[in-house]
Amino acid sequence: MSGRERKYVNTVLDQVGRAFVNNLKEGDIIVMEKLIGIRSRAKHRRSLNESFHSWVFRRLQFFIEYKTLEKRLPWFMLNRKTLS
Repeated sequence: MSGRERKYVNTVLDQVGRAFVNNLKEGDIIVMEKLIGIRSRAKHRRSLNESFHSWVFRRLQFFIEYKTLEKRLPWFMLNRKTLS
């Protein structure tokens, strides 16, 4: 990804994260899953490798995390194994 594309993606993710956090109501809690190993767990065709590995889910999670910390809102990160 070029510098211009990366900057654009970060701007969009920042806006999405801000909109998500701003739409929370008092008493809401954010619960996110740890995404470690998601690429190895997902099934996809070899032809989709490039688009699959350019997903920015972790970066979006980071934007949401720091925006909730700025507003002092509660959020939790759960391990996938303990969810089911």
